[in-house]
Amino acid sequence: MVNMFYSHSKNITIILIFLGILACWTCTKPKIPKADTVFVNGHILTMDESLPEAEAFAVKDGYIFKVGTSKDILKSFPTVKIVDLNNKTVMPGIVESHGHLLTLGQSFIELNLEGTKTSGEAVKKVEEHIRNSSRGEWIIGWGWDEGSWAANYPNSEALDRISRENPVYLRGLHGFASWVNSRALELAGIDSSTKNPDDGEIIKDSQTGIPTGILTNRAQEFIETILPPMSQSQIEKALKLAQQECLKYGLTSVHEARVSQQMLDAFHSLKERGELDIRIYAMLDWKDEDLIDSSLEKGPEIDPDHLLTVRCVGGRSSLARRTRPGCGFRRHPKICSFGDCAQHAAATCHFRYAVGRRANRPTTH
Repeated sequence: MVNMFYSHSKNITIILIFLGILACWTCTKPKIPKADTVFVNGHILTMDESLPEAEAFAVKDGYIFKVGTSKDILKSFPTVKIVDLNNKTVMPGIVESHGHLLTLGQSFIELNLEGTKTSGEAVKKVEEHIRNSSRGEWIIGWGWDEGSWAANYPNSEALDRISRENPVYLRGLHGFASWVNSRALELAGIDSSTKNPDDGEIIKDSQTGIPTGILTNRAQEFIETILPPMSQSQIEKALKLAQQECLKYGLTSVHEARVSQQMLDAFHSLKERGELDIRIYAMLDWKDEDLIDSSLEKGPEIDPDHLLTVRCVGGRSSLARRTRPGCGFRRHPKICSFGDCAQHAAATCHFRYAVGRRANRPTTH
């Protein structure tokens, strides 16, 4: 009788121990979140060496938390929204290493000349734009190809024939030259006696010395400084248009070059309103000494959401074996010299925009 009781008690003890182990295992087993949506039947590039490719993934609150085969994902989450990728490729967002979002956004607002093959074709578009503009209003456009047109640049006379009252300022596709009319030159105070700025050229007629209407590199600042300033709302609108364009092509992070104080304010405003949809790594405009001084004093600004990071000063240099107008090394005097810029940049996280082998050699060695 005693033996029977002892045996029964022993069995109960074993069962209780097993149940206790099971309970502990259940408590410590990681909980898999319930997915909001699953994406299946795709070609997923994970960038994970242990699982470089997959067919499906599950998303919760905007985050991918599980990848695998379509069969496994559907088995794990049978009752959620299902998106069939139809064998499309899915990859992590692209990081743009050097961008100008404000310029991109402005391109959707200003007169677009991209794709025009001749100066005559561009002039017709400008003429049409002037018809819908007020008298004396600045006509601002962009997109004529200063690279392919370099052998035969247009001149101000072509624009003067359609507009002597409206100043016309047309930026080149690559940002290295602009085309203006005589009214714009007059407002900027540019004439035959105006000297070229450092790293820029006012192209002049070889015989008369009269400006032709083409301004390269920093000579464009003669016009930029007299343009009506964009309002904060206009800057925010341009940045939102730019980020929409980036997201359309898979760019989710941008290293934004030459960020001004106004742009920085706009980025903060968009983030506060939940309207900043891409990650911004801001490279502050090295020419804005007040902005740089205040930022260096304040220190790095690293957003916990990693949507807006401000910890970089963008410099610029362009050196070649043969120098030419508008091409030279430029730096902020308070940041670094040419000789020690590479070491200083590594220590304080400055961005070096080095164009040409001579500029890159001291940066990379």
